[in-house]
Amino acid sequence: AGTRLRGGILVGDANDYSKLHKLAVQGGELPENPAMLLAPTSARGDVEEEELSDDPNTQICSCNDVTRGDIADTIKSLGVDGASLAEVKTCSKAGTGCGGCEPDVKMILKQELEKMGGSLSNHLCEHFAYSRPELMALVRTDAD
Repeated sequence: AGTRLRGGILVGDANDYSKLHKLAVQGGELPENPAMLLAPTSARGDVEEEELSDDPNTQICSCNDVTRGDIADTIKSLGVDGASLAEVKTCSKAGTGCGGCEPDVKMILKQELEKMGGSLSNHLCEHFAYSRPELMALVRTDAD
């Protein structure tokens, strides 16, 4: 049995992208039971959050070769009011390939906006000042 991850294809749940990509690129050791990597995170009960590197040269999007620094520069150029996840993806191309890095792009956006004195909205869209779960709760409980 091998001890290194050489590659993979994620179908459906891509939440493990960052962890698996790091294993493949950096050549980290596989866990004692590598078959556990086949099950999605939700099925394994994993709750550990991977820390994103602050190094601007860290590759975030391998599909489009976008680094953390590229994303941070894009956010700074868009400014607090113009930097949304959609705009950052459009301008930097990060998260527009397979989409596996989108959670990392969103986390970087949140961190950079906070550094600039802003915050990341979790609103469903500009028309509803609610997140998806909040809006669904209102729909379920509203008597109208």
